[in-house]
Amino acid sequence: MPVWVAFRNGDERYPIIVGHRPVNTGNEQSTRRWNHDNFEFNADKVFTINAGEKIALIVGGTSLVLTPESIAAIASALSIKGPVTQTGGDITSDGISVQKHPHISAAPGSKTSVPQPS
Repeated sequence: MPVWVAFRNGDERYPIIVGHRPVNTGNEQSTRRWNHDNFEFNADKVFTINAGEKIALIVGGTSLVLTPESIAAIASALSIKGPVTQTGGDITSDGISVQKHPHISAAPGSKTSVPQPS
């Protein structure tokens, strides 16, 4: 059975066994698979995944499939439980500014109306 071996910085003193597979058994021309108990990826700044159609994350029996459409749907229907901290500008909801919306009061000391659009 062939074994795929890479070397850290090309130095043959530091081999890394990347994977193995039986030759011509269940091979797909367009798919590469690596099977190990654990994988860890570390990036000091940015970790980028580029996928032309979708990203499928499967953990146990639960899956999350990300497509351009599902990312847009998730972003447009965001629900947050718990405190939110935001800096750097105003937030608006249905045309009502959080920082600059007016309220209407019938008389001093009485309850005000719901926030009004600016």
